[in-house]
Amino acid sequence: MIKLMRTFALSTALLFSVNASANLLSIELDGDGSYQVGDMITANIFLSEIERDDFDFRHILSGFEFDVEFDSGLLELATSSFGLGLPDSDQLVETSAVGNFFSEYSFSSDEELYSAQADKFMLVSLSFVAKAAGGSLLGLSAIDLYDAWGLSFDDVDVQAANFSIAASPTAVPEPSVLLLLGSCMIMLIGFRARQ
Repeated sequence: MIKLMRTFALSTALLFSVNASANLLSIELDGDGSYQVGDMITANIFLSEIERDDFDFRHILSGFEFDVEFDSGLLELATSSFGLGLPDSDQLVETSAVGNFFSEYSFSSDEELYSAQADKFMLVSLSFVAKAAGGSLLGLSAIDLYDAWGLSFDDVDVQAANFSIAASPTAVPEPSVLLLLGSCMIMLIGFRARQ
């Protein structure tokens, strides 16, 4: 009896682990995440590991909306553009002191969407200007991914991006500049002594 219960529990866990999958929203930064004040930082938001139904068909994304969270003391949003995964779509960007809201909904057929969406595709590309030194996190909140019927995707995992901004290096005078400055000072002192 115990052996039968273990087999049932194992097969049930296996069944749910095969059908359960999470959608991954990841933020990928250009470079290694280390920047200097004044640098342009590009962050691309990708969707991958899209959930599959009971027949192993990949769900088709028809629309999304989310807030992009970042420290406005460190970064300033310069530009944004939407990816190609949702053709024939309405796009919305709302920028406020509270946050930045991005939304896109496609009117394309499932066939068009399926051919436009690879296993991993970009939703939004953002460009920021590094304003001040410090470190922070670039993340997403209030996330909703949905299909053509308006049904939300079940699980969405977010892979945020860490970054750090260093102060711009201060200019260090070169030895030749110091030599020229020193020569001028000596000449001025000598000229002053003659008078």
